[in-house]
Amino acid sequence: MKRTGHAKSFFQLHQQRSPWNQSPCLKSFDWPFIKKLLDKKSLAYFDFTLARCLSSQEAEQEGEVDQKVILFLCYLILASRSGHLCISLSSDILSPAIHQLWQPEQLHFLSNKEIQYLQASIYEGSKLLPSRLVTRADHLLTEGPPTPIYQEENYFYLQKHWLSESLFLHHFHAHLATGPKVAVDCQAIKKEIEKMVNKGLLNQEQAAAIEQACLSSILFIVGGPGTGKSYTAAKLVQLLHLYRSNQKAKFEIILAAPTGKAAANLQKNFASLQERFDLQVKTLHALLGIKQTGSFYPINPLTADLIVVDECSMIDAEIMVKLFQALKPGARLVMLGDPDQLAPVGVGNLFNDLIRLTFTHPFFAKTLLKKCLRTELKSILDFAEEIKKGNAKKALKLMDPSTKEITKLQLGSSLKDAQKKLVSYIASLFASYHHDWQEADLMQTFNQLRLLSPLRQGPLGVEKLNQLIWSEISQKEHRSKQIAVPITISINDYHQDLFNGDTGVLIRKLPLSSCLEKDYALFFDRKENSLKKIPFFCLPKYELAYCLSVHKSQGSEFDKVVLVLPEGSELFGRKMLYTAITRARKSIEIWGNDLILQKTIENVENRLSTVEIRSARFAYLSNQVS
Repeated sequence: MKRTGHAKSFFQLHQQRSPWNQSPCLKSFDWPFIKKLLDKKSLAYFDFTLARCLSSQEAEQEGEVDQKVILFLCYLILASRSGHLCISLSSDILSPAIHQLWQPEQLHFLSNKEIQYLQASIYEGSKLLPSRLVTRADHLLTEGPPTPIYQEENYFYLQKHWLSESLFLHHFHAHLATGPKVAVDCQAIKKEIEKMVNKGLLNQEQAAAIEQACLSSILFIVGGPGTGKSYTAAKLVQLLHLYRSNQKAKFEIILAAPTGKAAANLQKNFASLQERFDLQVKTLHALLGIKQTGSFYPINPLTADLIVVDECSMIDAEIMVKLFQALKPGARLVMLGDPDQLAPVGVGNLFNDLIRLTFTHPFFAKTLLKKCLRTELKSILDFAEEIKKGNAKKALKLMDPSTKEITKLQLGSSLKDAQKKLVSYIASLFASYHHDWQEADLMQTFNQLRLLSPLRQGPLGVEKLNQLIWSEISQKEHRSKQIAVPITISINDYHQDLFNGDTGVLIRKLPLSSCLEKDYALFFDRKENSLKKIPFFCLPKYELAYCLSVHKSQGSEFDKVVLVLPEGSELFGRKMLYTAITRARKSIEIWGNDLILQKTIENVENRLSTVEIRSARFAYLSNQVS
């Protein structure tokens, strides 16, 4: 692909420069509006630099570039960094909207007239794009366009994202067309399902999911927490294995998840089947052979006949493409997830796109599990359901002070007071875990409680809260000669089989000023299905985990969740709130005011793509499947 890798090279070139005062281009050209945005730090210097370099590629004179073209390119780049595969423009509508990409405080200095100018300039800039920058056609499928931007009607893509979406659609429909290779005795499975339903081992929703898997090469099992997604998948694996037509042939089964924590949970849910069927459990990175060497890595072709992937809502476009590229023709793929949870950290939300696609294109199987099987979650899930619907008034009413499961506490009059109060409270809860603990129970012990925040930075962000909580706990006297500290891995380490998001417990010997040689960490060993001990000096980069970001908490569950919602949380929207609440097994405390809660619930983030539109062009494949 041409013109990829701009970001890294340009960042390296310009990172030593002051982003606001030493921009040579602003001294050379009359771009007053852009200069104003840069001076106020409302426009990222990185985005501007990349836009300027793209616009001046192969141009004889840099001065020929219009300010409106630069504004359009900055908007496209910012939308990409915000997770959108593409943008949509019309004369009066920008999607995503300006207020979805820029925070209110980033544009507060602009008048209404200037905001209208920004919006109009972005649209006009799209019309002024020189031909060297944009391809306006739809004849390419698996090769990138020869320009850095691709346009189809009102939709604009960066080259890389258009290629990702195209490759995904190509491999997805190709896999559908092949159908499942390993035949199964559908009648025998149906009879077994009926027996399980009569015995109360399956409900009708779960039974329907298993029946659909007999005929389809791709099955989606979606639902909220407690609806039995993993349980249904386990029964599905069992029946497909037992009632396959050729019992002598090898039937390889793989379980996978986006993060180490999610993979560990998946392994626990399938523990009873693991030895009987020789199940492999891996993270998607490990399964696909993805290393930290950039985007252009070779992919391990998969030999498995049945692949079950959990927490699919966390999979970004790049990984999803690699997964479908690696599938063996005729393999069954079962995808589990909750489409109402947070979108992936990376670009795209293809799992949700596919779920929406099932409503208009019934050529692949989907089962929605609605019935909650955990009675202790009922009040929490009722609360989550109102949030999912966007019903702020009903959601707020459910936070009754008399209810133990859902409580709301005010943050306080100032950030400093709120911070002090919250840190003292959380530190006291965690400190109680340090009395007479047993090593074997530590992982379970620390999963009883977690503080969550949507923010990484700031007085009530994850980094600051972790620092303050640790400071308070470490300064207290401890009866034992060691202290246990929850941690989370922040970088993949393939030698230690530890991955970004894996949570563990660090054992620090007291006094803390002594040598670290005797310190070690405990993590769940997916291969041995037990705890493993990692010496301190062998640990990859980690972070304290008294407090987790809501993104990091996906795939985890805790008995009690304390969620802090400072100002700015509303920008993450209702999916963030829904995700945080559904991490709680027994109770949740929300520290915030009603206004922030209401704004958060009312804010909906939908990542833009054209999967639904473009999928119709593969109709011939769907006809073959049907």
